Amino acid sequence: MYDLAMTIYFGMYGATMTTNSELFWGPDSIMMLPYMSSAADAQSAFFQRMTGLGFAIMSLGYAKCGVSKDAWIKQTMLFHVGTCVELNH
Repeated sequence: MYDLAMTIYFGMYGATMTTNSELFWGPDSIMMLPYMSSAADAQSAFFQRMTGLGFAIMSLGYAKCGVSKDAWIKQTMLFHVGTCVELNH
């Protein structure tokens, strides 16, 4: 169940951040859950798209390219633990 939830989680973030992160996650987002308090400049827009592309590649690797369930779970857990540790510093 975790693997399916993370496929949807990372896949949807990948799709929305790669296509138009400001529309989905900006200050006036249609999702009504803004992650950004101001409009993105060129550097932050590039970072957002590359992050979305990374999420999409990870998701497609598991869903379509033969990445094993164990490897997928390890990748997602590492991402979540890594971001928690980084945010606490």
